[in-house]
Amino acid sequence: MTIEPGFTKFFGEIVLGSDLHIGDGSEQSFTQKNEVRHYSPIVRDANKKPVIPGTALKGVLRAAIRYRRGQEEAFRLFGQIKESKEGEEGTGHPGLITLYAAHYSDAGPGRGSLPWAPHYDETALATHVSIARKTGTADDQKLFNREIVPAGASFTLSGIIMGTGETAVANLQAALAPLADGVNLGRGTGRGNGRATLVNGMVSVTAHKLDMNGSEAAVAIGTPENLTIQPLSPSDPGEAVTLHCPGPYLSRNPAEEAEGERQNVLYALHRNSAEPVLWPESLYGVLRERCAWLAETDPNQSAGDDRARILKANQSPSALTPTERLFGVAGWAGLVRLDRVRLSGGERLRGAGAREGMPGIGIDRFSGAVLDTGPFFSDAWVGLTLTFRIRLSRRGGYLNAQ
Repeated sequence: MTIEPGFTKFFGEIVLGSDLHIGDGSEQSFTQKNEVRHYSPIVRDANKKPVIPGTALKGVLRAAIRYRRGQEEAFRLFGQIKESKEGEEGTGHPGLITLYAAHYSDAGPGRGSLPWAPHYDETALATHVSIARKTGTADDQKLFNREIVPAGASFTLSGIIMGTGETAVANLQAALAPLADGVNLGRGTGRGNGRATLVNGMVSVTAHKLDMNGSEAAVAIGTPENLTIQPLSPSDPGEAVTLHCPGPYLSRNPAEEAEGERQNVLYALHRNSAEPVLWPESLYGVLRERCAWLAETDPNQSAGDDRARILKANQSPSALTPTERLFGVAGWAGLVRLDRVRLSGGERLRGAGAREGMPGIGIDRFSGAVLDTGPFFSDAWVGLTLTFRIRLSRRGGYLNAQ
């Protein structure tokens, strides 16, 4: 293969279809209601704006190409590092494409009514909690918070590809193909978090040709042109799922304070007045718990689901139970993948007419009598529709006939 002297610059926009968290490896804290809370912050650039590191982009694109088109194609486009023995030269080679960090360009719909992330306005705070399997209740000792860039935000994509002619264009189309349909970045990719897609499936390309014929080398810059990136064909089996929730539905916002004297209102987690939030982690956790329960009720299955289990490098995934292989443990990413998790439709009870929400009363657990603390209202929805896509990865360690 001949690479024309020079390189081709490319620019584009990628938009988040779901919330993104790429952590900076630190932990920060803030005080809320006289309680110190800790959270994992996102990585930011020198201007303190959210950023997607070039290594993160290159890593997911490389993995997608290797998975869908083979290892040799991934090596050709993104390079290969091979360890050399003592006294021998290395046999690795650089890749054809270089990806720069993608910088924050637009907030899109913005944070809306999501909980505010301390210290910054453009991001939100996602609070998650572990559910105890035996009781089905939240474990307050396992509460954790994560800063996120909300869905709808966009970032500027840029980089270079070696060469300037048709070969360079074909290589660029091959390398960026996963972005045309969307890739998942950062934390929680199996749950559908961090979905990034190339806007309009296009990038702008500009050729920079090297002219070595004169006394001094010169660079001739071409005219920018739009290049359409064709998506990869689907490979994993998957199904779109639609569930209906007549109601009521409430995912409580732990950060929203009561307004004035209305201390008896449980506020909902929502992006805006018409879109309540269901964190994908919650759906993933429910599916995992149901899978584990079904395994325990089936005498033909290898029951058990130990989330503290670690799959070591020399162990086969066959050592895991079906639930652990499907949903993952340390050292093994689960085969189940969620995407496009969204609640839509329905009616918000609070604010509809003169109502404050769904009324309720507290019941004393021992006597069964009504508590004298008075009624309370839940900021709930009715008539919601939950849509998502569930896929099963084809990679190694696939489930057996059981």
